[in-house]
Amino acid sequence: MRVSLFVFSSELSSSVRAASQSHTRRQHLVLRLFSDGVSGWGEVSPQPFHLNGDPSFEEVARELGEYLLPLFADTFRREGAIPHWSRISRFAGSRSASPWAAALVEMAALDWLERNSNRAIAEQWPPRFSVPVMQTVGALDDEWPIDLSRTAQLRLKVDGRALSDRILERLRTVAVPILLDYNCSTPQGDEIAHHLRQLENLVEVVAVEQPYAPGNVVDHSLLAAALPVAVSLDEGIRSARDISYAARYAAATFICLKPARLGGYAVARTCAALALELGLRPYIGGFFEGPLGRSANRILAQNSVTEPSDIATVVTKEQATWGIANDGWGVVPSAEWLEQTVLLSDIKAEA
Repeated sequence: MRVSLFVFSSELSSSVRAASQSHTRRQHLVLRLFSDGVSGWGEVSPQPFHLNGDPSFEEVARELGEYLLPLFADTFRREGAIPHWSRISRFAGSRSASPWAAALVEMAALDWLERNSNRAIAEQWPPRFSVPVMQTVGALDDEWPIDLSRTAQLRLKVDGRALSDRILERLRTVAVPILLDYNCSTPQGDEIAHHLRQLENLVEVVAVEQPYAPGNVVDHSLLAAALPVAVSLDEGIRSARDISYAARYAAATFICLKPARLGGYAVARTCAALALELGLRPYIGGFFEGPLGRSANRILAQNSVTEPSDIATVVTKEQATWGIANDGWGVVPSAEWLEQTVLLSDIKAEA
């Protein structure tokens, strides 16, 4: 068995400005799991720096290189077989980067298993829903380079400042519902109320998302009781326990599930089922992933949720193509793409 960790960078066609950062470039970690002549692939796309409880790219790379990949290789040597993908979440430690590392290895292990059997993962997780597309833009952005004709909902990144006349005019022409994403910027209640007044009779506001810090269930619950629109939680959802708390304290109606943050696709599917059972409305979010990560998110969403989700292809300036496969996650790196990557680590293990 051989596990190789690559990094590649992409630049968004246009930046997306949020409350605490501007999404312009992304570094993606891609794992290749090779055994018996078959390759399995996984991808996660961490943020450039630690923010709102999410780890930085360097933290996730270090977690993989120093802990999870050596543990995965040692397990292979001891057991004489690739650990089943459903076990990988148990390998995660307690650090903020641990779920991300586990999600990457799980993704590659599942891809390898299905491709080794000439099966597509969508056969195991068949599409049950026609999931609408949600796309992300910023209230401070000069351009929105997305195809709005295929967009069912917009996630608009905002902070406490009033929306400009330019943005209001642009929203007037969009005519799709929007979700106001505050990214833990802690706006005042009157600032949120002002946004809603600005948008009244202009667009439908589906929800306000994560205005307060992760773990702050109380303030989100009080806000949900006071607002005329729903509340959504994003950065505050890292486990099934967080979902249970959100339901118990009526802190949210919508729940954003991001597989890397939760620790993998198996956990994300379980969390989607739990949210629905508790009367919440889950959707799948993303981190501006590459084609592989977005393909996986799409398969997960179509199997697990009905709400608009972050499943559209991210538009970047890079020209390197990925191949379409009929097995695994349905996407494989091309030779052209591999030439543009940097190898971070390479581990070989004999059974």
